[in-house]
Amino acid sequence: MEYPELLLKIKKKPGLYLNSFSLLSLKAFLDGYCLAIVEDKLSPILYQFQMFVVEKYDANPALSWDDIIRLYASSDQQAFDRFFELFEEFLNENKAKENLPRENELR
Repeated sequence: MEYPELLLKIKKKPGLYLNSFSLLSLKAFLDGYCLAIVEDKLSPILYQFQMFVVEKYDANPALSWDDIIRLYASSDQQAFDRFFELFEEFLNENKAKENLPRENELR
């Protein structure tokens, strides 16, 4: 999807794309969108991580991985730290899969 089309969709239904109605949130989304286009190989990893978090917490798959992690954290800092712990655990459990980067490749 090209940027003009994406921006029209965001303008019509910003709640589907942004966590708040702010320029900072829009900038973060667009930066992430651009990165995803450049590094398309990230998409399957994030999907697999989503499934990992859902299974780990026996959570509703309609919730995103960040929502699930925040539900079990007492602060934003704890949720942030827990994300990296879970992602390392996810990578370690999936080392046999060739399409996933190894933990040391993320540093």
